[in-house]
Amino acid sequence: MYTLSLFGPVSIEQGGHPLRGLRSRKAIALLAYAAVHNKPLPRAHLAEMFWPAESEERSHANLRWVLNHLTSLILSICLKGWNCWTPSSNRRLG
Repeated sequence: MYTLSLFGPVSIEQGGHPLRGLRSRKAIALLAYAAVHNKPLPRAHLAEMFWPAESEERSHANLRWVLNHLTSLILSICLKGWNCWTPSSNRRLG
């Protein structure tokens, strides 16, 4: 089981072991927003919400970068032996 703590410093843990590597404040905010909503969120909405001052092209590029960062981080922890499931396929990684 994973624990996402949003009060105080944001932290993600599994079995008392913290996840390291979340360096981007936007990545942390996006992860927290997605966790709270717990449903698919349109990319256009996320891009506009997190980068309102940017052009549509730039905000979508920023979102792609953050999603890639989160995906890479999650895959790396799964390969290190954390218990990871992919919800869309219901298959275990790692």
